[in-house]
Amino acid sequence: TGTRRFLIQSGDTPDGTPVQDLGEQNMGDPNVLQDFVEWAVTNYRANHYALVIWNHGDGWRQLQENMLKMAEEAESRAETDWAIAKGVASDDTDGDKLYMREVQDALTSAKQNLQDRGTLSVKLDIVGFDACLMGMVETAYALRDVTNYMVGSEELEPGNGWPYDNILGSLTTTPMMTPAQLANQIVTDYGASYGSGVTQSAVDISQLSPLVAEINNFATVATNEWNLLKTARNNSKQYHPGWSTSCWGVDLWDFADEVHSQVISPTIKTAAQDLKTAVDNFVISEQHSANMNGSHGIAIYFPPNQAAFNNDPDHTGYEQSNTFMPVDFVLYSQWDNWLQDFYANIP
Repeated sequence: TGTRRFLIQSGDTPDGTPVQDLGEQNMGDPNVLQDFVEWAVTNYRANHYALVIWNHGDGWRQLQENMLKMAEEAESRAETDWAIAKGVASDDTDGDKLYMREVQDALTSAKQNLQDRGTLSVKLDIVGFDACLMGMVETAYALRDVTNYMVGSEELEPGNGWPYDNILGSLTTTPMMTPAQLANQIVTDYGASYGSGVTQSAVDISQLSPLVAEINNFATVATNEWNLLKTARNNSKQYHPGWSTSCWGVDLWDFADEVHSQVISPTIKTAAQDLKTAVDNFVISEQHSANMNGSHGIAIYFPPNQAAFNNDPDHTGYEQSNTFMPVDFVLYSQWDNWLQDFYANIP
């Protein structure tokens, strides 16, 4: 982040000489991301493509002005994750970042332009986030039309991030591995590199629609036993819980499992079990350290109560009326509506 010059390198220059020096680039500008993807695919033809976005991350979105204020406050406290915001890839020198909506639109445009030029007719094989808190349903939903697999962490990532030496070493040793195998390798190598406080998972985007269908079904039937649903939510694994204002996700499988254990209604129990099964089909690889029990690979936005929702500076982005960097999962799923019913019916 904050690099003054954008150096494009490849295996053709083992001494590290840049292929191109583009000068100062704003890594928070979606046009830079779009141009890079189009350049890479056009100039380096391959059977498979993996795009990794590295930097601070925070799920589905955040207002830029709030992000900068939070970053300044957190940096003054010497916190290691000081530039987190609901998006990814902040650029310190330009004071900018990529909202997830911008990532979605940049990759969609790149894909369309490449198709129009006859260069690429399929999605990217993998989009990975070497960044905090990106392993969310909302993030995957934003990428549903541009990639086959997504790799990301439900929890914060350590500063060293992914172990690229191990990952790329495995790929060099087995260059014919499938995209699913590479996604699994990333998760495995990451999990083996850290002793505590980490999560990492790979998900199959082809299984996203069935997952969202089960989320919507759950939202349709879970309309009573609110106190038991509240207990289930509060017992579920949640991520980065210490932040005083913003809210992040809870593990979706763990929440469904807690619901299944808590409620009495057979209809809600069945919906919860079906949701667990859908998560199992969606998550193809998952690793978490021992102190991250309850993690199963994918989180969903779920502040514990109305006050926490309202106090989250991002909460307006999780409303149907939002028009600034709109979140597709909010627009096209029932989860945001169910959240408001949940808050209206719990003490």
